[in-house]
Amino acid sequence: METDGALSDTLFFTVFQQANTPLCILRADSPAYTLIEFNQQFEKVTGRDLSGTVGRSIFDIFQPFDQQSDAQFGVLKNSLNKAVKTRSYVDLPLLHFQSSGPAGEPERSSWQITVTPIVGASRVALLLCTLLNVTENERMRKDAEAAREEEIRLHEELKQAHQRLTESQLRLREMNEKLEMKVLLRTREIKASEQRFKSILNALPEITWTMARDGRTEFYNKRWCDYTGLPNSESRLLDWQDVVHPDDLQQMLNCLTEILAGNQPGELETRLRAKDNTYRWFLVRLQPLYSDSNKADLWAVIAAGIDNLKKLQQEKDDFISIASHELKSPLTALKASLQLIDRTKDDRTSEKFHHFIRQANKSMHKVSTLVDDLLNVRRINEAQLPLNQKSVKVFELINGCCNHISITTKHNLVITGDKDLNVFADEAAIDRVIVNLVNNAVKYAPDSKDIKLRIQRQGRTAKISVTDCGPGIPPDKLHRIFERYYQAEKSPFNSPGLGLGLFISAEIVRRHGGRMGVESELGKGSTFWFSLPLANGVKA
Repeated sequence: METDGALSDTLFFTVFQQANTPLCILRADSPAYTLIEFNQQFEKVTGRDLSGTVGRSIFDIFQPFDQQSDAQFGVLKNSLNKAVKTRSYVDLPLLHFQSSGPAGEPERSSWQITVTPIVGASRVALLLCTLLNVTENERMRKDAEAAREEEIRLHEELKQAHQRLTESQLRLREMNEKLEMKVLLRTREIKASEQRFKSILNALPEITWTMARDGRTEFYNKRWCDYTGLPNSESRLLDWQDVVHPDDLQQMLNCLTEILAGNQPGELETRLRAKDNTYRWFLVRLQPLYSDSNKADLWAVIAAGIDNLKKLQQEKDDFISIASHELKSPLTALKASLQLIDRTKDDRTSEKFHHFIRQANKSMHKVSTLVDDLLNVRRINEAQLPLNQKSVKVFELINGCCNHISITTKHNLVITGDKDLNVFADEAAIDRVIVNLVNNAVKYAPDSKDIKLRIQRQGRTAKISVTDCGPGIPPDKLHRIFERYYQAEKSPFNSPGLGLGLFISAEIVRRHGGRMGVESELGKGSTFWFSLPLANGVKA
């Protein structure tokens, strides 16, 4: 029969080798940091045959991907030194190493590393390194962003974005399934190796706790305490319920009841409160720890953060909703106009026939504007928005591009200031900026009879401002007004828009070397302004 010490060593080695988290152990022999042990998952995720590497310095085994990664070896060495010196775990920033691609070619891989010191009698003897390969997550984030920027055929590409997010969620679930703790220990083995068991749980990067069948918490790991700010109390009942979001608690309790009754692993999604009183999403997995009677008396609960994935999914859902809604109205109107044109095509001299044509053209213009906004966002992000800059008189530009407001609406355009200023700008691009600001003033301030445009000289720049007397913008929304897809409030009119106009306008002005801003007071109106560099001649 094994002694307690031998039993603990066997337990540690078994858990170490079977852990689905990539782990390796280094000797704290700075500056070499010799590799003395690694588990199967570590060798698998590195994509290399590591036989014969034990006893070699970790810096001789792995190669940097590029010059920047070479510099990051300094970050790794400093972190190892810090863990030895402070005797506390260290989370490293994202590091990049060289790995083998599908065809054996070298490629860049990204890693999240946590270093946990293992203290001997009087000093740090070993370092436990936990690795997480986040290469696919980085690629997923870039793919999701690229997909949205390249949106042209909305319906098909939105379906593809949804599919990518679904696949990403499945990959995340698969990754968390690999973290299942295969701890099938008898009660006396758990008690004999309790401290070793707790050390392993504390070394895991995920929030972890153990729970009895009646819901009594046995142990919280350090990550739980760091995240929640709650003390590690083994005697209190159901501490974890205190941090579950109230809207999720009942559903979580129902899921737990079903999982505990089935004696099988299970998972659920919920929000947990952090010590700063904010809630974040987690994927919670429950793994039963079976006794000799094949009955689970203890459960390991592992919570992995999925808050960023949830936010990305919500952004996708919001964008699909906005795009679908905004395209539906003009497309429906266009379809109706075309049907009416078809009915009256035999009498092309009638006023109705020409009216329906005008309505169809108006609806087509709205659809074209939405698509143009999406294409312009793509060109902006790819630095493919060309500018044909020349000397342009600001007053003539404003006067020429906004005549439709006075003709088609009840608003008056009042242009004041220096009417002789010339700017160095792309006339068509700045025309779009001015039209967008004036249209917004009409849209969001329908009761503001006068729309005021002012031209001012400020040093070597011209400042153009558009002022309305509408309801104004809430102060807490001003800082987001130029964000992509953001709209402070819905227009009183049913006019399409994806929240791209101000984003595109701000980017056009920035490409000219100017600035754009907004000033607003509730109940008194808003002033949107932008600046452009003066032409060499300044005035005509």
